[in-house]
Amino acid sequence: MGRWLLVAGLCLSLAGCDSVERVKQVFHRDGDASQESQAAAGQPAEAASSVAPEAKAGDTAQAPAPSGQAPKDAASGKQGPAQKSGADGTTVLENTSAATADSQLPVTVMQNVNRALPADCPLRTLWALPIPNITITKSWMAPRDMGYDMLLLLSSELDIIAIEASSGRTLWWKKLDGEMLGEPVFSKYAIYLIVNSHLLCLENTGGHVMWRVDIGFPAAGPFTVSEDKKGSPRFAIASATRVIYGLDIVTVTWPPKHGAGSITQKDFSMDTQRPRTLWRFPTDSLVQGQMQVQESFVYATDLNGVIYAINGSVVQLGKAASAWKQYCQAGNFAGVLTSGTFVVIGSRDRNVYCFSRNEQGRAIWRYTTGHVVQKTPVFVTDRWTNRTVVGVECQEGPFIAINDVSGSLAWLHPEGGMAVGLDEEADRPLDERTSVIIAEPDGAIASVRFKDGSLVWRIPAGMFRMVTDSHLGVGMYGVLASNGALVNLGRKK
Repeated sequence: MGRWLLVAGLCLSLAGCDSVERVKQVFHRDGDASQESQAAAGQPAEAASSVAPEAKAGDTAQAPAPSGQAPKDAASGKQGPAQKSGADGTTVLENTSAATADSQLPVTVMQNVNRALPADCPLRTLWALPIPNITITKSWMAPRDMGYDMLLLLSSELDIIAIEASSGRTLWWKKLDGEMLGEPVFSKYAIYLIVNSHLLCLENTGGHVMWRVDIGFPAAGPFTVSEDKKGSPRFAIASATRVIYGLDIVTVTWPPKHGAGSITQKDFSMDTQRPRTLWRFPTDSLVQGQMQVQESFVYATDLNGVIYAINGSVVQLGKAASAWKQYCQAGNFAGVLTSGTFVVIGSRDRNVYCFSRNEQGRAIWRYTTGHVVQKTPVFVTDRWTNRTVVGVECQEGPFIAINDVSGSLAWLHPEGGMAVGLDEEADRPLDERTSVIIAEPDGAIASVRFKDGSLVWRIPAGMFRMVTDSHLGVGMYGVLASNGALVNLGRKK
């Protein structure tokens, strides 16, 4: 069973000059002017949003219409439903199922990509989605184990776009009213964002803004969330004042009921959400890397190199208890990686550390990379052999795969880069089926055997440009982008 590599954006030269002109004609952003001017002036719009209808079998991927502009119906040539705006400053398309003005454009892009791929590369384009006049700056693959089939994109103009990963269909499109801090957090029930120190809860299938609250303090960016069986969330949010806050959200009904003869909730009521502080935990320095939560414990690391295990279930005088602390020899910009009983940290002191969640944070192993580690490591698992390695992207150094149990070197990729996906060859022996796809610093894409790191195939630099990907594992995909189109590469079944 093949694993897909999601790649964003072909170099426009692949599609040829004629294709470039057709891309430019698909959409225009003139329709954004009125809405963007309202957003700049701080004027709210009326709240509404909806979900795009399901794509029919055989549909090609459809290009999203820019904010403020309605898509056209390809058959009739008529303008499709307009988009609506939310009172929180975001926007969402009502209907993104209409085909592009040039329905052959995705096919042309796919053919040109396939011709440009090296002969030894087994991947082919599964779908292509033109996204003209938009620069994608970040992207995230929503976790499959939570039931998602979604690729989330963020543009330089603060557009946030949800794409169906399996088909390339646009699910919804929103315009944020400010810079997004940190990364979005996916849960089984919702997607959470922090924008201008406001916490947003988006319905995970249609992108509806379910609620938005002012958290009451300047956020540093990183946060995490856990949900109970009813979907009620609890948050741990790092602040710019070197404090991590534990919050939940309560619903307040107004006006309250005061007895006989008064205005009752039946006559008039308005529900609103408010954050409630459950606990606070001071840190030695700013927390800039992503935090993790397991059960009632929150794990974080700061710029002083301290690793914190915070017990949010034990609170005294408003302060959460410290389960344990550990220390690195330099500050940590990377986040925390947790799985089972392991807590893994990559540090600027040129080491990767693994601690036990139990046993007071006992050190399990330490691997010296010889290079600065500024990005959070990833767990990479071969489902056929049930082996796992810790993948480490080194600054100006190799990509290193470390045995997750012993901390010994499994293999390394000298050219460096970061792991962005998995590839599988069903006709190979079990221990040779899985390969790790690595985006190298110069823009080349390499596939290396999970077993020993030997090279399987390479796509030369120049075709694709990496943006980012915060999720990796079996069923997860790497994300790349340039200025032309969003392209899904995978093995044809």
